[in-house]
Amino acid sequence: MRLEKAERIIIISLVSALILAFAISASLKNRPFTKIAMESFNAEAFKNDNLTQSTDPVPPTRSNGSVVEKININEAGAEDLMKLKGVGKTLAGAIMEYRYKNGSFASIDDIKNVKGVGVALFEKIKDEITAE
Repeated sequence: MRLEKAERIIIISLVSALILAFAISASLKNRPFTKIAMESFNAEAFKNDNLTQSTDPVPPTRSNGSVVEKININEAGAEDLMKLKGVGKTLAGAIMEYRYKNGSFASIDDIKNVKGVGVALFEKIKDEITAE
């Protein structure tokens, strides 16, 4: 059985589309999902006054001497939250969902209200987070 030229083109096109769909699907599964809510958008955070460096006289350091850059739990995305010790993809999502449903954290202690963040984890990350 021999296919005509038009039939071969259609089959090749369909197979190509299927391969492309699988590639896109695979790449999207590896990206963390981030919900952005306009009602929780804080325009003040983007003013130049709020983008200055911390005025702490001595920034916190790790045991190896490197400076700890604090992560703002009110604005951080999943990728930044996962930089914290003990925070994985699921917990980062839970922090972002809590923030979406309840608004900004008033202080870093409020992160303990997120399911999965207990006293032990809070003690590990408290020097690396801020709630500005």
